[in-house]
Amino acid sequence: MLYRLLLISVCLLLLAGSALADNPNVKYVTVRSLSMGGAGITTMHDFSAVMYNPAQLAKCDFHLDIVNIQARVGKDVIDLFDFFEENEETFDNFEDATLAEQNKLLDDLAPFDDKWIGFGGYPTIGMSTRNLAIGFYAAADVDVKTDKGVFDPRAYLHGVGDYVFTAGYAFEMPEVTRLGFFNNNFYGGVGFKYITRYYVEELRLSASEIEFDDVYDTLITSKETGFGIDLGLVYDLIPEKVSLGLMVNDVIANLGDEKPATIFNVGASWQLSKSLLFAADYNDFFFHRGENIFNKLNLGAEYALAEILFLRGGIGQGYPSFGLGLNFGNVFVIDGAVYGIEKSNSPGGEGSYNYAIRLKLGI
Repeated sequence: MLYRLLLISVCLLLLAGSALADNPNVKYVTVRSLSMGGAGITTMHDFSAVMYNPAQLAKCDFHLDIVNIQARVGKDVIDLFDFFEENEETFDNFEDATLAEQNKLLDDLAPFDDKWIGFGGYPTIGMSTRNLAIGFYAAADVDVKTDKGVFDPRAYLHGVGDYVFTAGYAFEMPEVTRLGFFNNNFYGGVGFKYITRYYVEELRLSASEIEFDDVYDTLITSKETGFGIDLGLVYDLIPEKVSLGLMVNDVIANLGDEKPATIFNVGASWQLSKSLLFAADYNDFFFHRGENIFNKLNLGAEYALAEILFLRGGIGQGYPSFGLGLNFGNVFVIDGAVYGIEKSNSPGGEGSYNYAIRLKLGI
């Protein structure tokens, strides 16, 4: 069972999206942001600024992401697949197992029962320079849930898979500063994305009946296409020190037959010294998703040692996060993070810890 479940999970990660009642917004995250509690609206100065706040492109130098691969996996996923591996023979021969063996397997499966856990991948290829960025990224997430059932254990899978061509443009807004209310630099930005979303109905897979061919045939015939336009603003309250930002996702958007919601996110950052950065974001400002206020708050910090080693930490959705980064002149970058995800509308409801890693080769 294990190898079949792994194969289908990877296929879903690459090609599938969830069939939800409404179309969710494209969700792209960076490992650096995750390690800083999820903050990033005023801290991105490379290609990822298009996704977090296109106005930040006004502060970008030249960057080329030749290879930029990010992945995350839930701790519970690792525990679940370890459990499958340890009990693979019993799963594959469940109907022939003794009643005692079946009951023991179901009892051991109880901690995972009826609980969605997941993993994801976020590759990018892109170029950014002062005021401009263009490229491609993907945001694919797969969730797995087990059900010990009555007669036969089952696994359920679904995911979100978005493939996005994007471009962003930023510009200074001197007209605003001339009004007298803002004394320093004020930037605007716009991001465009063309989205292809692959999706599949939730899969119900018994321990003894997982057919890969049927799943694959479903995946390659199910997709939606659409577009979205994002707007961003950045104001340098204190130049090169304190910045305030606004990101509006999907001001104009369409995906399939439905429109993703327009989401307002605000953020701020404080470059306390050359080495120490603090950042804070507040997502979904107008409570579109109905989440608790602490689910929306992201706080983080980053400390640079010799501009090569970066120590990061923060709080996101009520959970602590931390991470490390190695950056060799943007030619070779590796980042790691441990962080929490809250799946309910308030902290402490249904959370899990995740591990994330990023590998980048570029210029």
